Amino acid sequence: KQLNAMMIYEDLGGKIGWLESLVGPGYQPYMPGNELAHLLTVSATTRVDRSISDRVIRIEPAGDTFTVVTENHGALQGRTVLIATGASPLPLDVPGAQRFAERGLGYSMTTHAHLVRGKHVAVIGGSLRALSGAAELAYTAGRVYLIAPDTLNLATPLGQALRQRPNVTILEGYEVKELTGDDALREVVVTRDGQEQRLRVERAF
Repeated sequence: KQLNAMMIYEDLGGKIGWLESLVGPGYQPYMPGNELAHLLTVSATTRVDRSISDRVIRIEPAGDTFTVVTENHGALQGRTVLIATGASPLPLDVPGAQRFAERGLGYSMTTHAHLVRGKHVAVIGGSLRALSGAAELAYTAGRVYLIAPDTLNLATPLGQALRQRPNVTILEGYEVKELTGDDALREVVVTRDGQEQRLRVERAF
């Protein structure tokens, strides 16, 4: 578009660059996002006049422009600043979570929604993002267990719609105690008021 642009980055790729391993019959060995991220990274970083690897310290308005101050390349001027911070997962901190990461436990429901057809899956969390992911998975999954320690968002229209889905089971006020399995995730153990329940699942998010 003939714009004079400069990209300042510390890391390139974000979630698209993750190697998403999927375990089970019919699953691909990996998702191609990491390959795409590699091609984009090579393409972007070869344009040394358009990209620098650095950290932005601060951004200051300067009349009709902005001053972008970096750690190693000084101050840059720009009429427009676009900030793309990407997304980071909130790691599940329970026994088994690290062991089954990418072997049944994943952090991107959108990536895997089409791969859980007929499967039993668990969604851990009560945020609107978790509810939205559960709704997307419910279109293809055989059973979706929504484990919602925080039940505030269940009162929203989205939460109410999930209650109407026949293949969605909402576990209100439950906490995840442990993930168990063998070569891949097989069960999510949840508790509430001292009562334990074991959910047979093939994936959890």
